[in-house]
Amino acid sequence: MFIYFNQYKANYRKGQLAPFFIAFIILLLVAALVAVNIGKIGIFKTYTSNAADAGALAAGSVMASVFNGQAVMNSEMIVATHNFLASMGVVTALIIANAWAAVGGCAAIPCCSCPGGCCCVCCCGSTPCGNRVKDTIAALKGAIVAVVAFHAAQYYFYRTIKQSAMEGREYAIEAGYRYAFLNSGIGNALISGEVPSDPQEQEGDDNNYSDTFGDWIETPAVTSGSYRWVDGDDRDHEVRVSVATESINDYEMRRPVLPTAAIFALYYQAIGTISAASWACGCCPAATGVLSAAAASVSWAVLAAMAGLAPAWSIKASGLADLAFLMYWIDDIDHDRKVTLNVWQEHEGRDYGVMGQAQYPITHSYSLVDFEGEGEIYHPNPKFDAGIIATDVLEGE
Repeated sequence: MFIYFNQYKANYRKGQLAPFFIAFIILLLVAALVAVNIGKIGIFKTYTSNAADAGALAAGSVMASVFNGQAVMNSEMIVATHNFLASMGVVTALIIANAWAAVGGCAAIPCCSCPGGCCCVCCCGSTPCGNRVKDTIAALKGAIVAVVAFHAAQYYFYRTIKQSAMEGREYAIEAGYRYAFLNSGIGNALISGEVPSDPQEQEGDDNNYSDTFGDWIETPAVTSGSYRWVDGDDRDHEVRVSVATESINDYEMRRPVLPTAAIFALYYQAIGTISAASWACGCCPAATGVLSAAAASVSWAVLAAMAGLAPAWSIKASGLADLAFLMYWIDDIDHDRKVTLNVWQEHEGRDYGVMGQAQYPITHSYSLVDFEGEGEIYHPNPKFDAGIIATDVLEGE
């Protein structure tokens, strides 16, 4: 074999393997570039996923705190309602007691003869009957004032609760944006420090410096949802974020059986009835029957008003309903208790000259957080807690 190769070696030309080596080296370089680019895409995807999870959890945690606060404040509304109903029960008993005390006072007055055939009116002056009638009317007016005061107090507190929830939602959305951008890897891609005072020393645009990003992330501008920068190689980069959670506008409120106007009508009816019968106190005991009928009518009216104040309906808060009915407490808040956050990253690849420019696809990740936990608005249980329930990674996207 050696003799054969030695005899025919003149048929071989030097350098015939060189093209193969060159092609092999080029393939190795291409493979290395592909590996590097795939690695960068993987890094971008990791940052995107981390940003989505961190932002969604931040927003969800704030929303959980908001709803925990709503549950705690709702318990205060419930306590106020129970105290109001208890006090109205005492007032109702006081009205009934005074009305029937007027009857008893009238019956207890001895009759005396006066000129003109009048019985007692001209010789008794101020009587226990008249005083009890005045006390009954005063108690009825006090009940009306108590209803008005409670209505105003509960409505104002409800508006305070709703305003705090709306502000908390805005803060939650801002927190979602902020934590998503902070975990998106932007900080690692930027030049550390502030923008050089000398334009000749600047690389890329102002957003290519970490101090610019740090200042931007602390402002409400973070909710714009986009941070773009140009690096020192004149390549464009952008990270976009969107945060979504339902508005907190619709509240289901527990209301009494009767509208406020009907409650007032019953109290004013009682005032009219007892006032119309007050003349009878000047003709006791002959007019005891008149006062008894009036006391019975007053008793039925205030008992009907008390029954009308019993908690019954769950009606959505609105201008008309809030005016027509008292507010007792929040039955529920119309919200799905979820936060969705999406992150996109878009990076311009490096130009490798004759080998072309690297092309990176837009990377996207999302995270869905549920902050229901074990929390309840009614009966108040401030145990709302945030947890991730779905991501593109879990679903294999």
